[in-house]
Formats: sequence, structure tokens, C-alpha cells
Amino acid sequence: MWPMSLYESGNSDGAISLSRLFEGNFSGGPVKTDLNQLARLACRGGWPAALDLDDETALIVPPQYLDALFAKQDDAAPGNERELRQFLRSLARNIGSPVTLKTLAKDMNDEPISNSSDAEERRMRAFLDYFIGRYVVCDLHGWDAPIKSPRRLRTKPKHGFADPSLPAALLGASPEMLMGNLQLFGQLFEEMCLRDLRVYASAMQGAQPDALRYYRDSDGLEVDAIIELRDGRWGAIEIKLGANKVPEAEKSLLRLRDKVAANPAARNPEPSFMLVLVGKTDFAYRLPSGVCVAPLTSLGA
Repeated sequence: MWPMSLYESGNSDGAISLSRLFEGNFSGGPVKTDLNQLARLACRGGWPAALDLDDETALIVPPQYLDALFAKQDDAAPGNERELRQFLRSLARNIGSPVTLKTLAKDMNDEPISNSSDAEERRMRAFLDYFIGRYVVCDLHGWDAPIKSPRRLRTKPKHGFADPSLPAALLGASPEMLMGNLQLFGQLFEEMCLRDLRVYASAMQGAQPDALRYYRDSDGLEVDAIIELRDGRWGAIEIKLGANKVPEAEKSLLRLRDKVAANPAARNPEPSFMLVLVGKTDFAYRLPSGVCVAPLTSLGA
């Protein structure tokens, strides 16, 4: 069970369906988006218990959830309350990047260390496994078009959170703070998009259990999200907080399309869709290149 998506909480109209995108159906038009509302939604999170609460009360739910998690007497925990909190804070500090176990180990130590030992890295793996098992942390694995490509296994996973309100609470971020720190806002917005994409993909017929992935290669090309169905169809998604970043996102999506098309081992060379998922825009539209642009608040299953 995932936290609620924006469509489930009533904050997305669901006018653009992920399932219909795979069928080639996309309808553009004027939309209403609000960055202040998105900042509020990222910090509130998709917790059912907070659905009918006012903002001030709802913002208390994520830190209280974390406090209860850390304070729980659990024999399976790989560390004490302080260490559990420190680990998740380190992970929150590194959201949006494929952070290494070495980096996490350095963050966990009170004194700077030059090199992390194998034992320390194994301990970080134990922390990751612990929080993954409690549905707090979730891994986003790598993707490549050939189904037997070793890159699917060798690309380092990104360690994210089940809900954007968790890293927001760990970092002490408020909606007001996010409006003054667009870099952090963009990272939490990406976490919110990935949460919703996981929810919508899980509701699709023909989706694999691990349908959501990301792409990165040695040429420096990275695409935020790939959704692949069992029949081999796939769609590529770039995530940007503002529509001013759409040209950059379009370029990445087209580069990926061309790379896959040139790979003779690809099962399905052509993507079913290419989408830039944004926070702030006045319109949902399709670019001449075929790339679609739509706000998260219009996306549904």
C-alpha cells in the first residue's frame, strides 16, 4: 500500500491518463496550477489520516510518524534511535541522486572519515534494507531497452522515500521554506511525482511489479522515469518543477528515443509516449517533436 496519490486525495483532476498515454491518447488544453499548493501538498504528504485536517495540523503527521518509527522497540533495527534518524536524514539530504553507501557511512559518523570500510558499507546496507522493509524507503532501479541488458542490474539504484513529506520532515522543510528554496522544492516535487507514478503504474493492467525505473548511461544522459509494461511497451518521463525547463527535458527525451531506436537488441525501439511532467504551467500541450507536457495535478491512472 502506497500513500495516496494526488488523484486519490482529490488534488489532481486525472484528465490525463497514464494508461491512455500508452494508447497514444493525449488531450491538451488550459490548466490551473499553483506552486504554493504543490509546496503544501509535498509537505502534507499522502497520508489518509491527514486528508481532512487543516494544513497546520496535517504538517504534524509526517514528523510524528517518524518519531514513532524511531522510538519503536524493534529487535530487527540495525541501530539505536539516534542512528536511525541520522541515517534517514542523510538519505533525505541526498534525494534525487544515486547516493553511495560510502557517502551514507560518512554522514553517519560524528568524526569525518577518509575511507569507509566494507563493514561500514554493509551496515549502511542493513539500514537501507530495514527501512525498505518498513515501506519508508523505496529503490528506483535502472532501465535499458534490451530486456537482458546488464545495465538493468549494474546501474546504481536511487534510494527515495515512499512519500515526499518524509524527507521534508527530516530536513525541517515547510511550504514557505520551499518557496524560497526552489532546488529543494524541485527535489521534493520529483519525489511526489515518483510516488504518484508508482501508484498509477501499479493500477495498470499489464504493468510489471517493478514497472517504474530510471535511465542513466555513460554519456551523461539521464531520464527521470521509465514505465515499462510486460508486453515491452515503454514510456519516458522527465520531471521539472517549472515549464521553463521543458526544452531541456525535451532534449533528454529525444536523445533517449534516438539511442533506443539505434539499439538492435531493443524489444520495442519506439516509446509509446514521451512526457514532461511539470509543476507549474498554464497549458497541457504536445510539442512538434511529439513530446507531451502536462502538470502533475492533471495526471491519473
